[in-house]
Amino acid sequence: MRSRLLSARGLTSQGDKSCRPAPLAGTHTRTQADEVYYRMRAAIWALLCVSAAASWGSPCKADGRPADSRAAPPSRVILTQVPLSVSGVATTADDIDSASRLPLGSRVVLLDTSVPDPDCRCLTADFAVAGRPALSYDGRRVLFVGARSHDDPLNVWERIIDEENVRQVTRQPLDCLQAIYVAPRYSINDQAPEELICFAGVSAEGVRALFTCRLDGSHVRRITFGPSDASDPIQLSDSRLLYAGRRSPGHNAAHSELAVNGPATALFTIHIDGTDLRAFTGAGDAATRCHAPCETANDGVVFVESDIMHPSFGSVLAIVPRTHSMQPPRIMAVNAGSYKSPSPLSDDTLLVSYRSSPQQSFGVFVVDPSGVAPNEKLFDAPDWHDLDPVAIRPQRGPRGRSSVVKDPLDFGYLYCLDTYLSDDAEMRHVERGAAKYIRIIQALNGNREDSASASRQVRSQSAGDQIDERVLGEFPIEPDGSFHLQVPAETPLRLEMLDASRSKLHAMDSWFWVMPGEARGCIGCHEDRELTPPNRHVLALRRPPNIVTRGN
Repeated sequence: MRSRLLSARGLTSQGDKSCRPAPLAGTHTRTQADEVYYRMRAAIWALLCVSAAASWGSPCKADGRPADSRAAPPSRVILTQVPLSVSGVATTADDIDSASRLPLGSRVVLLDTSVPDPDCRCLTADFAVAGRPALSYDGRRVLFVGARSHDDPLNVWERIIDEENVRQVTRQPLDCLQAIYVAPRYSINDQAPEELICFAGVSAEGVRALFTCRLDGSHVRRITFGPSDASDPIQLSDSRLLYAGRRSPGHNAAHSELAVNGPATALFTIHIDGTDLRAFTGAGDAATRCHAPCETANDGVVFVESDIMHPSFGSVLAIVPRTHSMQPPRIMAVNAGSYKSPSPLSDDTLLVSYRSSPQQSFGVFVVDPSGVAPNEKLFDAPDWHDLDPVAIRPQRGPRGRSSVVKDPLDFGYLYCLDTYLSDDAEMRHVERGAAKYIRIIQALNGNREDSASASRQVRSQSAGDQIDERVLGEFPIEPDGSFHLQVPAETPLRLEMLDASRSKLHAMDSWFWVMPGEARGCIGCHEDRELTPPNRHVLALRRPPNIVTRGN
């Protein structure tokens, strides 16, 4: 192919003439143009040789770092220290879980690794309990949760790292468990973007949910409305919020044995205004707990994965691409043991809390995701669990995002283009035309409504918790498989597909919600998310939506 291209351009691929113009017929002498050509070619080859000699000696990555070396560990790290015991009682794995209240005596410390004997300086000496630090994008400030008295609820606080100033951000009546800085939220009705934080906290119904608020603690908004817990929020570089949420094990008896072993969790994404809930990874495995995600420098998402059927086996680090997250995760070839709270460094390595056995304390390690290099211990205090390590460095924050949420409204929209488009194995037996109705079911736990007042309730099990449900209505599916509904906002919902006799053909195992004014659409029923929808004006969108109310 190369010779054909050269010939088409009047060049020849023979010998020393590989890149010179082909001579005209009857011409045998070197012209002035030939002399210019040879001099230019000699200069170009000289430059290429110098560049090659400089690079061949030490293969480098894209950032210029030698490919066979590891970047120097960070000189300053901020982290949580949890005591190994409180009042003579050993701290358990549940006590240091990121979705639990921190034990008494927990503190935020600044670790200096630049000295031969690394030293910790406590940043929260005036607090009875504090921890789970999150760094600002400029690397100067830190958010943490804490309480000055053990009887007070945990709230979000902010400190300038190298100063003594500490200020309280939130004043929630129930515990705030984690907090992060997020990109600004834009709205057409606002005079300026909202500078926000996101925090995981306990809702009035006792469910752990995600909230946002301004940096002064005002304008608190709840943004997750599932009937079960949400925790471990981070913001991805594409501005989506990624978090760990409980996965429903299914509305059948096949998964009932999972309930006694603790909650299965998967990773989900939403936007910072609570819209567009999506499964990210792990949603298809009812026996796995996925949590503590972080995004690496090369667009991968690393998270901690454990088997809820065998919790004593420890945990591993898993990784998926951010842009193709639904593919099976790759388990990293790292040491056996238990991992917690990974966070990225500027290269492709991670800071991780790790211990090799339950009898040991967690220490801070540097981990190579490729598994080529062994875990490298950075710090391990003998009387503490060292958790949530974050290297202090500035980093580029994600872009802000505009919002479609219209707060005065109490409803949103849900539409589907074709329920028969699906990559779910259970849908293969459903023939086109068999689906006649869509049933809308509301979860009452975790919602502002009182389950005692519900009518037409059905019972199900979700990760060991009993969820009270109420059928809100059954609405027709158009002959082309489409439907269009107006549904209550900020309400956990799921769908069931029914045939002409109203027997169930297929059911959702997970919960979703819409925010006020949000128009939430899907191509099909558990469809391939990379599928292009059919180019047609579906029947359901040619008329006003069917209205679903909480009172149906």
